[in-house]
Amino acid sequence: MTRAVQRYFDLMYDCNTSAFAAVFAPTVQLHGHRDGCFVMWPASTYKAILQERQSPKSLGAVRADEILFMDLVSDAMAFVKVRVQIAAREFVDYLTWHRIESRWLFTSKGPRASTSGPAAVRSGPDGAHPGLSA
Repeated sequence: MTRAVQRYFDLMYDCNTSAFAAVFAPTVQLHGHRDGCFVMWPASTYKAILQERQSPKSLGAVRADEILFMDLVSDAMAFVKVRVQIAAREFVDYLTWHRIESRWLFTSKGPRASTSGPAAVRSGPDGAHPGLSA
C-alpha cells in the first residue's frame, strides 16, 4: 500500500499525468475551499489542472512528503492523511482509498493548507491563493 501512496507523492511532485489513472479512480472528486468558496473538481478537471501546473520538480523545489496516518478500514477501503509540499506551499491532504479491481486508487481528496510553518501563509509563484492544493 505504501507504494501506491508513493505514486501519489510522485504525481504531486512531477505532475506527470500519464500516471493519473494509476493513482486516482476515474470517479475521484477533490473537495475544498479556494478563494473563500467551496469547490468540487471531478477527475477530468483535476487532471487538467495538474497538466497545466508547472511542476515542483521542474522548479527545482524541495521535495517534502510524508504519510501522517493510515487507517485500513477493511480489505477494500482505507483513509490516508499525508503532507505534501507543492513548490512553496505545504498541504495536508485527506485521501479516501479503495481497492478497485485489485488496485488501490484514491476516490476522494480533501486538501487543506497547513497551518504550521511559513509555507501555509505564502502565495504561490503565480500569486495564487494557497487554499487549495492543485
